[in-house]
Amino acid sequence: MYAGKLSLSFLLIFTIQASFGQTNLDSLLKERSILYKDYEFYEKQKSSFWGTKSKKDLKNIIETLKGIIIKDNEIIKEINVASLQKNAQVVSKTQASLDWAVELENENNKLEILLKKSTFDYNEIKGELESLESSEKLKNTMLFVLTITVAGLFIYIIYMRQGLKENRQLT
Repeated sequence: MYAGKLSLSFLLIFTIQASFGQTNLDSLLKERSILYKDYEFYEKQKSSFWGTKSKKDLKNIIETLKGIIIKDNEIIKEINVASLQKNAQVVSKTQASLDWAVELENENNKLEILLKKSTFDYNEIKGELESLESSEKLKNTMLFVLTITVAGLFIYIIYMRQGLKENRQLT
């Protein structure tokens, strides 16, 4: 009889805690274990006149079994809540990973655009440099031809002067 009052007080305490949302799966399993021990105690009772279970013993067994069923339902609810919370965490982490993947993809697209622009700019500058180098070669070639021409004219002028001096000396 004492065990029945003990389990009832535990049930009352844990029911009050459950109303405040303070129970968890471990405490529910402990409560169920206590109820099952109460059931085993009542199952062994044989307090009738003939050494069998009395009506009171059977009522205690039924009440204890009802408590076990209720506790089992609470355990299932707690497992479902924990499962939903775990699923929500997984969904949250998955969403965070997807968001991160989208950010990386956007960053990759930006970098590809920047690379294409840089490649275009590089090719454009390379073309301009080649054009400048070509112009520089043309300028150097023209300068060389001009230098040769000036040198030729200078030599021609010197040669002509010497020819005129010789002609003057002869005359």
